[in-house]
Amino acid sequence: MHDRGSPEFLVTGLSPARALWLLNTFAKRIVRTQRVPVPGERISLPAGTRVEVVEVPHPDAHMGIAVDIHRRPFRAMQLVWADDRGRWPWSADFDDGRGSQPVVGARAQKA
Repeated sequence: MHDRGSPEFLVTGLSPARALWLLNTFAKRIVRTQRVPVPGERISLPAGTRVEVVEVPHPDAHMGIAVDIHRRPFRAMQLVWADDRGRWPWSADFDDGRGSQPVVGARAQKA
C-alpha cells in the first residue's frame, strides 16, 4: 500500500538545471495553493511552461534516492512538460521530432 500523503515528483528529458527550475517552481506553487495536484491535471507555470501530472506506478524503479530516504512504499508523480510549441511527448511532432521525454506512467483517463 502506498502512502497517500504528499507525493514525490520527478521530471525526465531535461538538463539538470532546467529540471531543478521546473521542480522548484512547481513546489512553490504547491506551497502557495496548499493543494497537491491530481493525475491528469494540466498546470501553467512561469515562462510559458506547461506540465501535465502523471501518476508513477512504480516509483521504486525510477527514484533510487527517494527509495533510500523513505525506506517504505511511497507515491510519486511525473511532471510531463510540453515543448516550446505546446506539444506533449505523446505527439509525434513533440520538440519537432528531435526531443525525448520518457513518460514513466500512464496518462489519467478523463471522465
